[in-house]
Amino acid sequence: MTEKNTAIYEDALIDDQYLTLEWEDGSSVECEIIDRIELDGKKYIALLPKDDDQAIIFTYTEADDDIELGNLEDEEFDRVSQAFLDKFDEHELDEDHEH
Repeated sequence: MTEKNTAIYEDALIDDQYLTLEWEDGSSVECEIIDRIELDGKKYIALLPKDDDQAIIFTYTEADDDIELGNLEDEEFDRVSQAFLDKFDEHELDEDHEH
C-alpha cells in the first residue's frame, strides 16, 4: 500500500529504475521506481524505498538529467494513490489472463 510522505527531500538522482533521495539532514535512501502516471496534467511517481514495504508518491518534473519532486496535498494524495492502485490492479488482471 502507500504511505503519505511527510519528509522533505533535498535532491533526487535517477539511475535507470532507481532513484536516490537525499534528505535535508544529509541522509539518503535508494528507491525503486515502481511506476509513473500523469493525472489531470500533473506527473506523479511511486517509489519503493530499499528495505521498506510501503511506497511513497511524489509529483515530479524533469529537466535535463535532474528530477524535481514535490509533496502531495491530502486530497490529491488520496486521488493519486487510488489511480496507482487501479493501474496495478489492471496490470495484475492482464497478467492473469495471459496465463
